Amino acid sequence: MIIISKAEENSAPKKGSRTNLLLAIVAILALMGVVISVYTLLADREEPLFGGGAQAEEEVAGPFRQFGPLDFTVNLSDSGQRNYLKATITLAYEERRLAGELEERKAQIRDLIIDTMRSKAVNDVSDGDGTEKLRGELIEEVNAVLSGGEIVEIYFTDFLVQ
Repeated sequence: MIIISKAEENSAPKKGSRTNLLLAIVAILALMGVVISVYTLLADREEPLFGGGAQAEEEVAGPFRQFGPLDFTVNLSDSGQRNYLKATITLAYEERRLAGELEERKAQIRDLIIDTMRSKAVNDVSDGDGTEKLRGELIEEVNAVLSGGEIVEIYFTDFLVQ
């Protein structure tokens, strides 16, 4: 005959307590998922949630978001000569929501850039002043079709005139 004392009987785990522990773990994991989801949604907002005016100014002064690189090879408008411009361009912007619009309008933006670059002659883009003028024209042309923000800078990461 086996004798079980009351102390041994109480130390044996019960099925109900395992189920309750499992439910508590699942509830905690679900709560963590909700908290992470809410944080992710709120972190994507443009304006700060709680004050933060000085912090918002520091973020604007930081590096820009970038779209690209976009590669272009176009014939230049020189009469009687076959010259071309090969350029790689990256568009810089501040507004986070502009990323989606840039992707949606990628074909339109490429078309604008190609048309603008094809209208140039070798003399128009062969020096630094001409390149800066082209940069300004491209920013103006692209911003004319955007509604969710604006391009603040264009970086030429490759620029070859031949």
